[in-house]
Amino acid sequence: PGQSWCVISAAAEGDTHLTVYAPGIHNWDTGRKFLTVRWVDAAWEFPQPATARAGGEHVFTTRIFKATDRQPLAGYRVRYKILDGPAAFFLPARTTEFTATSDLSGAAQVAIAQPGAAFGTNRISVEIIRPPDPSAPSGSGLVLAQGETTIQWLAPNIQFNHTGPTSAVLGQEVAYTTTATNAGQME
Repeated sequence: PGQSWCVISAAAEGDTHLTVYAPGIHNWDTGRKFLTVRWVDAAWEFPQPATARAGGEHVFTTRIFKATDRQPLAGYRVRYKILDGPAAFFLPARTTEFTATSDLSGAAQVAIAQPGAAFGTNRISVEIIRPPDPSAPSGSGLVLAQGETTIQWLAPNIQFNHTGPTSAVLGQEVAYTTTATNAGQME
């Protein structure tokens, strides 16, 4: 009871402002609801989770394109932010937050690096921000999507095991065996 439904659609990008009026509710503040639907012809691919050598660097790429024909979209901003994990930063600014702008191929890239080799996984927040409307350049961008990706920092983990007698007679030849194993996930 009291519900109604409507369907709206748009053939072009822009904003649709909708006012819903319930005549059975006489209170002006509660009998009306307002909403804005923002139509965008955009789709995106967040960066895939990655692995890299501890102490090294990796480049994340977010791709932005038109949903209708998959043509690349330039000028969209992508905000990357390191949420947790071992010490790391984005290059070239050496900060934990970086905003990249999509190029003519629709790619917004950022490089992540570690100041020193450390095991672990960093979680990275990714936000896609539509540029302001060209007809109102003083307007702010609109966050279209939020996602997350990870980078796992890997390194060899060499362990040695020595076996042999605990004592020997002076001048006696003694055999020891040393075994090297890699418990890490890299050669």
